[in-house]
Amino acid sequence: MKLYSHVITNDTGLTPNPFHDFCTSALCTPSHRNARLGEGDWLIGNSRRRDGNHLVYAMRISEVLSMNEYFHDGRFERKKPKPEGTCIEQCGDNIYYRGDDDQWKRLPSRFHNNRSDFIKDVGNDFAGRPVFVAEHFYYFGCGRVVIPNKLAEVICGGIGIRDKSGLADYFVEWLENNYRPGVLGTPHDMSNRAGETGLMLTGLTPNDALRTEHRKREVHGPKGGSVTESQPHNRGCH
Repeated sequence: MKLYSHVITNDTGLTPNPFHDFCTSALCTPSHRNARLGEGDWLIGNSRRRDGNHLVYAMRISEVLSMNEYFHDGRFERKKPKPEGTCIEQCGDNIYYRGDDDQWKRLPSRFHNNRSDFIKDVGNDFAGRPVFVAEHFYYFGCGRVVIPNKLAEVICGGIGIRDKSGLADYFVEWLENNYRPGVLGTPHDMSNRAGETGLMLTGLTPNDALRTEHRKREVHGPKGGSVTESQPHNRGCH
């Protein structure tokens, strides 16, 4: 059994998305960090150090899907975003699918309306990212809990994702002995974004990605950072 941890800097309900009977991680970290996780493995997220390094969620992975499989699976229909819906509906993470031309498309969403975010979500090679699905999970949200000192090593202290498998058995025993599974709190940073205006991206091609990379190099050089966009950059997770 593996256990990987990462930092949750913005707990909006997008990633992880604990609603509609499943906890899913479809966007951002850890999908971007090439976590080799499968059925029975655990994925956990803790808050930042300045927020106490508390446990935000823990999910036992029941299956791993491709983005396109996730989009077309009827079990996850309610996880598709509704930009004018409730806060929970707005933060749906079931966004990306392949169109008839085999290019990635996306539903309108209040989140990740930036070309760089689009590319991060589907990958620089446009191959798509894994979607981690859990039926057994603990989502604490704003009710995040203190991780005991004896398990402090499971905490991820920086950018990326960390393999903490050596503590997996001890962590799971502590978690399951002290808490009931399910949604135990609301997202700490959830807000109603329906009033936001601006372009909501619905498609991007590999040529667009190349142009974005070219702009990065022009502005920042070969190791450039983020691109300045004309549309709003809604940071849904990190």
